[in-house]
Amino acid sequence: MDLGTVARIAADGFYDDPVLSWVFPDPDTRLDALVVSFRQFAARFLGRNGRVDLLADGCTAMWLPPDPPEASPDAETPPPPETWHHFTPDVVARFASLSAVMDAAHPDAPHWYLGVVATRPDRQGGGLGARILAPVLELCDRQGVPAYLESSNPRNLPFYYRQGWVETGEIVVPEGPTLFPMWREPRITGRA
Repeated sequence: MDLGTVARIAADGFYDDPVLSWVFPDPDTRLDALVVSFRQFAARFLGRNGRVDLLADGCTAMWLPPDPPEASPDAETPPPPETWHHFTPDVVARFASLSAVMDAAHPDAPHWYLGVVATRPDRQGGGLGARILAPVLELCDRQGVPAYLESSNPRNLPFYYRQGWVETGEIVVPEGPTLFPMWREPRITGRA
């Protein structure tokens, strides 16, 4: 798995995202900061027995399974020193605030967690998002396990509705944006 490609796709897909534009407000450095962040995020998911999927070099998804192990401190690799300038005290504080409210809202019931799904802007609208989610959603349906995500962009809600997700409220970041937590009950597939 080429985490550089995964990170670039996610960064391109989230460049104009309301939440990540709040975390990284400088449009001139945001793309590079997002590439570093998504590379770290993907490595963290893989280190917790998660999935990082890549489709047609245009779409990526990152999932954690139900009850994943905690991240091993030994497995955590800090970003390279040449990228540290992206993580100013203000950025770190916004990340901490975002993480705190997301963690507080995260459901306790076992579920698959969709942490990221992103499609390059020039490839959006072609069905890649639905295709990349299908294997895990089918697994959820077969195993009778729900799924959870936080949508950071209200524009994406109709896409999630079509996949069977429903909104469960709002997560308001203090002095920041709003996220939309969503839950998907497994669909009855008729399979044993």
